[in-house]
Amino acid sequence: DLWILSKFNRLILDIDKDYKNYKLNDVIKKIYNFIWKDFCDWYIEFSKSRFYGTDENDKAVAQKVCLHVLETILKLMHPYCPFITEEIWSHSNKNEMLINASWPKSNKNMVDVKIENELSIIMNLISSIRNIKANFGISPKKEIELICKVDNSMASVLNNYKSYLERLVKVT
Repeated sequence: DLWILSKFNRLILDIDKDYKNYKLNDVIKKIYNFIWKDFCDWYIEFSKSRFYGTDENDKAVAQKVCLHVLETILKLMHPYCPFITEEIWSHSNKNEMLINASWPKSNKNMVDVKIENELSIIMNLISSIRNIKANFGISPKKEIELICKVDNSMASVLNNYKSYLERLVKVT
């Protein structure tokens, strides 16, 4: 959750700066990349087990973070596709119209470079393992043993995100 919130707050900071410099094309590219690469490709995948898990508190947190990010994405996309975003917004039981909603504000304190870097390492590792499995014709569902020769800081990162590796690429 901290990772997606960090990336999201960084996005808002970046696009606010781009708007001030009239770089509208850069704004939409950054929003697009965030939606597809960070939110859809990774955050939702990281959160699936929480959405369907048995820990009700963890499920509620994941759902709230996901809804917050999705609603804010609608606000960011509204200048580019107002009819679509307004329609989606109307289904989230909001009494106000999206056009009247306040523009998202970033929280610089939520930007965490360390978490972003750690998750970047994990995402690259997951992608690499998936590619290796595909190249060798190994089923994505087959468990494999992962042996890494790394320093202590990298070992700590791998241990912290071990559950993602176990669940997403079936490594032990």
